[in-house]
Amino acid sequence: RWLCAGMKFGHELLLVEQQCPADWRGSFIKYKQLKKLIKSIRAEEGAPGSEIEQQFLNLLNAEVASVNRTFEMHAQHVVRSAALKRRSRKGCCLPLMRRRSSRFKVDDLAAEASWCRRYATVNATGLRKIAKKHDKYARNSAGQQFLQACWDCRNKELGAFLHSPLMDELRALEALSEAHKQGLASSPRAAAAAFHAAAHP
Repeated sequence: RWLCAGMKFGHELLLVEQQCPADWRGSFIKYKQLKKLIKSIRAEEGAPGSEIEQQFLNLLNAEVASVNRTFEMHAQHVVRSAALKRRSRKGCCLPLMRRRSSRFKVDDLAAEASWCRRYATVNATGLRKIAKKHDKYARNSAGQQFLQACWDCRNKELGAFLHSPLMDELRALEALSEAHKQGLASSPRAAAAAFHAAAHP
């Protein structure tokens, strides 16, 4: 849904960066720079521990850590804001105008949640592709090993954007916004039920 079939990933990434909100720009994985490093690796130089190999892995580690921090910062902000909003609505009977204002705020948060998930998905795709490309050129499995380390659920410094429970919370917020639009979450109790159902499929 977020990536165009048939388009080269580098072009797709550039398009996404051009479309994203201003505070996301410049924070995506530096795919082009990593790709250039890979092309400089020769099979005879590609053994783990070589200078060019280490340069690539250092940059990849720094980029993934940066992506991870950016994702967590935005996602936690959205989830905290949504939690505060749910608590403020709990047990309240809001006038019509306040309900409309509340719905718009939910929609704004859902739009932010959507960008958080899009950011995570695009960067996860970039990580997978660059790791695979590295191993093809270098003729070793250092890229795959790094990818596996990122997917380790204990590795929160690198892999939160891949496997964090925040992703379920973001998805639930989008579902809640959709329920509002369809008139399925007109009360705090209905809203809470819609959120819980989406967060715990």
